[in-house]
Amino acid sequence: METNVESDDLFGVIFLKIKGANTHDVSSYFDALKVTIQALNDSRLENIMTGFYLNCIDNFVRFSYFTRQSDSLGKLMYVFTEYGLEEGRNHQEPDAKDIAEKYGGTGFEKRFRRFLVQYTTIAIELFHDNLIETKKKLLRYALEVRRKTWTLEQELYSNARKYLEPVFIQSTTYSKYDEKTKREFFIGFSAKPDPTNYDWGHFMIDCMLGDDPRPKNLLTEHEIEQEFTKYGLSV
Repeated sequence: METNVESDDLFGVIFLKIKGANTHDVSSYFDALKVTIQALNDSRLENIMTGFYLNCIDNFVRFSYFTRQSDSLGKLMYVFTEYGLEEGRNHQEPDAKDIAEKYGGTGFEKRFRRFLVQYTTIAIELFHDNLIETKKKLLRYALEVRRKTWTLEQELYSNARKYLEPVFIQSTTYSKYDEKTKREFFIGFSAKPDPTNYDWGHFMIDCMLGDDPRPKNLLTEHEIEQEFTKYGLSV
């Protein structure tokens, strides 16, 4: 889905899980994510939202969406329920909200919303076609590449793009971006306008891995291998 989201579109959140499933570990998130992605192909959802993004919270799929319809929640849940999904915790009704407040401020609102929708579109395509390689790349980026250049914004942008673009280019959506859009996407990915909060790339890492590891210190290669094992991956 390419975004036509506006900064004044209503914002709502639904926390999804497989009906009747427990959420004791992250596998329940990936099970629900797979079904959520299937449901998002349903044509009945096309005119309800202007955009959406996905990530993990407490092993639920956090489905965040932008809409111009105040009654969109019921319409969305009607479709999701047909696919065997249910709410895992209380939803947030669609409402006017500045979601960039803690991620750079109001001046970043439209750009932040656009990035969230873009990364989700790319993530869904990679989830279908290249999940393992993408997870490996994002995990090493989180454990090593980002950690080494945390305070150097321009270098972080350059390293993020150099390291991650070879896998992102396998997304049909990303591969069709012109150079300006690709640059804006990776500037967004590495952006941390509020130094007290997460970088924007956190959302995509969390979506694909089920969380976002943030080591306090640089890890040895052996320690990185141990972290990969925790995620069921090999280096």
